[in-house]
Amino acid sequence: MMRDRRFDPRVRRRRAILEWMAWSVFYAFVFPFLTMTLLFNFKFSEAFVSSLLVSFIGGVCMTGVFLGLVPYTRRFAFLPAIGLQLVSVLAVTALGFFLSVVVVGWMRYEVGILDRTLYEGAVRVLLFDPTLRPAYGIAIGMMLLMSALGQVSAKLGPGVLWSWMLGRYHRPREEVRIFMFLDLKDSTPIAERLGADRFSRLIQEFFRDVGDCLPFFGGRVSHFIGDEAVIYWRPKRGLKSGDCVQFFFALRIQIESKAESYRARYGFVPGFKAGLHIGEVVAAEVTGGKSEIVLHGDAVNTTARIVAKCAELGEDLLVSGEATAALDRRAGGLEFVSLGEHSMKGKSKPVELFAVRVAGEIASGGDAGLR
Repeated sequence: MMRDRRFDPRVRRRRAILEWMAWSVFYAFVFPFLTMTLLFNFKFSEAFVSSLLVSFIGGVCMTGVFLGLVPYTRRFAFLPAIGLQLVSVLAVTALGFFLSVVVVGWMRYEVGILDRTLYEGAVRVLLFDPTLRPAYGIAIGMMLLMSALGQVSAKLGPGVLWSWMLGRYHRPREEVRIFMFLDLKDSTPIAERLGADRFSRLIQEFFRDVGDCLPFFGGRVSHFIGDEAVIYWRPKRGLKSGDCVQFFFALRIQIESKAESYRARYGFVPGFKAGLHIGEVVAAEVTGGKSEIVLHGDAVNTTARIVAKCAELGEDLLVSGEATAALDRRAGGLEFVSLGEHSMKGKSKPVELFAVRVAGEIASGGDAGLR
């Protein structure tokens, strides 16, 4: 069977770069173009040509900032992270202003593009022209807002910030969600072996790999519980081509692709197990000393019970009968093997569980167990 290109970490990385590049080029064109036409009444041709040049150069720089610098700053405290991001983005913005002035001067005064006076004039305009101060203020304000919202959104998760701002969690309602509890294998002996500091670093690196892989399969992280991630999908997205299950095998390949790095840092490649279930939940904001968006419902509790059965049944991935019935069994070459009904703590009725078998290339990722 032909492997879905999303299973290749290099393909996912290239796709992420291209997506960021497209958005960065778009914004790097729109901002200087609107600034020059609306604030400074530049000719359309001058604004268009200079903004077009800035968009390609600025797009590359902004992509580097958001894909390279921003993830790096997440290890810092909130204010230092915001400051470093702001300085970097303002440096790119200043470069954009400088290139815009150079291009406009070249078009307006018909001097050579390599003429030294053109660049000296651009520096004087950027440093001393008072008419540019409104543009600087707008740029600084936009960058501060984008950096702050980006940091808060990273803490809450994709899409949660806007839903919270619009009051969705103040008026909770029942919705169907697919849940996966993803748990690191053998975490207790690993923690004892590595010590608290190295174990924490392992967890952080493992969850970064989860975060790198998950968006390509439409899932979102609800929250973390120690060494466990609670992930959910909207049914329409998660059931498409069996993506909620395919993600598990894509993550396995992601971890295997970094096997040498994990062994060099920790002496082994981490393994993981997961339980998958579908059901109704309620998303609500809970307060009491702190505020948190949580998902309530039997579906969450059942998924937690399912992942606990993995060790007992010797399986890395278990899927409930409800989730299996909702999935297209033909999607992506997935094969579901019934393991019978199993009683679960707190559940009045047993739950039928299925193991997942995947033929061909996907299975070649192997089991990234403790070794």
